[in-house]
Amino acid sequence: MNYPEIRFRDSFLLINTIYNDIEASYMPPITDTDERNKLSRETINKKLEEYEKAWQPYESKIVEGMCKVIGAEFKQNVIDIYAAPFYSSFSFPMIIATKYEPDRAIEVIAHELIHVLLYDNTSSDLDLDKKEDEWRELFTEITDGVALIHIPVHAVLQAVFDDVLKEPSRTKRDKEMCSNYLPYKAAWDYVENVGYKEIINRIRQ
Repeated sequence: MNYPEIRFRDSFLLINTIYNDIEASYMPPITDTDERNKLSRETINKKLEEYEKAWQPYESKIVEGMCKVIGAEFKQNVIDIYAAPFYSSFSFPMIIATKYEPDRAIEVIAHELIHVLLYDNTSSDLDLDKKEDEWRELFTEITDGVALIHIPVHAVLQAVFDDVLKEPSRTKRDKEMCSNYLPYKAAWDYVENVGYKEIINRIRQ
């Protein structure tokens, strides 16, 4: 199995290059000086260090666990994680919002890594449309695209939290945190109704 190195990277270049251009898409413009200071390189990288410290004791179990659950290997040997004061987190490239407490960041990083593994593994090409077409055939009841792609993510996440880490409280918290975002809630509702093990069986076939 190919388990990638997870690197937490200084986000200075990222923030200074793109943040001013896309800030308005993710939060209201900030004009207050004190609030602006919270977006400094030092503040953001301090948060990234907190994330890394929380993540490291879990890394091997989570990464190896998701590979075994899905039956796939990462294509990438190295995955870099950046932090930014965005509303959302992303998997391509991996950018984790700075709004989380470190323990919650563990769950968010696992979530984004599952996206990477599902889309970009050694058994398939990085073809988002093709992958989503496959999932539409598996989960025909779901029409919303965001909900659709999170059904396998949430199923694998539950397997990792419940069966690998033996920490079902993380599954419970993730459901609670997603309850106000309808596509994520719809995906979790589907996983609850069908069962995470059944969904994993489908995507492994």
